[in-house]
Amino acid sequence: MPRMTEPPVPRRIFVFDHPRTVSQMFHRLFANHEELENIFHPFIGASMYGPERIQLTLKHCSVAEDAQEDLALNAHMERETYQVAAQRLTESIATAEKKGKIAFVKDHCLCLLKHNNFRDKTPDSFYEKPNSMLSGRMSNPTWIPDDLYTSLSPLILIRHPARMIPSFYRTQADVLKLQTADEDFAIYTSFRWLRIIFDSYREFYSENDDLVPPYSSCSTIDGTKEKPIWPLVIDAEDVVYSTQAIVSKLCDIWHIDSSGVQYSWKATPKEERPKDKIMCGFFDTLLSSTGVIQGNKRDDRSLDIDEETVKWRAEFGEQVAADLRRFAIAAMPDYEYLRQFCLCAARGYT
Repeated sequence: MPRMTEPPVPRRIFVFDHPRTVSQMFHRLFANHEELENIFHPFIGASMYGPERIQLTLKHCSVAEDAQEDLALNAHMERETYQVAAQRLTESIATAEKKGKIAFVKDHCLCLLKHNNFRDKTPDSFYEKPNSMLSGRMSNPTWIPDDLYTSLSPLILIRHPARMIPSFYRTQADVLKLQTADEDFAIYTSFRWLRIIFDSYREFYSENDDLVPPYSSCSTIDGTKEKPIWPLVIDAEDVVYSTQAIVSKLCDIWHIDSSGVQYSWKATPKEERPKDKIMCGFFDTLLSSTGVIQGNKRDDRSLDIDEETVKWRAEFGEQVAADLRRFAIAAMPDYEYLRQFCLCAARGYT
């Protein structure tokens, strides 16, 4: 990536996440913050509905093919290319900064990665080192313009694969209609894409330590200050069960007022909810909620995939449960790699 000559100021926050990582709820917390200008899924149109959409390069069952063609047809985004999306993102950030606001962008990492990153589509091949080196340096793996990519303050949101993967299978069944044997399903259930983005930033910061986001300090549980590791990584478990603690740390790091965060909101009436199938399928729980839904406290770090497989077998059947287990096991190395850099709520880093 080209080296910027100035530090990344003003702050430009970008949340790189993954489907079913509690990302929509996390975004909702900051949605009405007066210091922030929210830019929501800038690349999802190009990646899901446009003429360059990911699905055109992947093999899947005929039912999923029909579902995806229907989604694209009804979206009317025939001209929504990655270049168009990138230009719009650049302009949206510039507009936000003219208004004196901090751009707060969130998108699924797989929606903005260049397609060559998906060349290996089977879980067994995800362990190989990604081919994203350029002239001895880590290149920009995304469709985000280089100068903008290196100016962002990146945050990566992860979730235990044994939570994320069955949730994705369950939610997409009536929308994308993917089967576990489809190449798309392997793409959607891998954390390799988050790791590619994380590693690209780590490589960049290691060569340009003066360009690490400068507003880097946060309070620990004993009141002392510490420097966070960039890019930031947080776990969905903390977002759900230690919401105010982890959000306060982030506000500290970003130097924004924590009182601007909303922890409760009004449920969206059914008649006012979007009719889009993606919104209906993937946003229903959030739109019905009035705040953070916690349920029983769980420690995902001690989660037993074999025990979870028993539950999946009862819900989805033998074959699907076996496939979900295989995908969860395949995703664990990347999840555990990212988890070691996680900013935690009750203390500093793991």
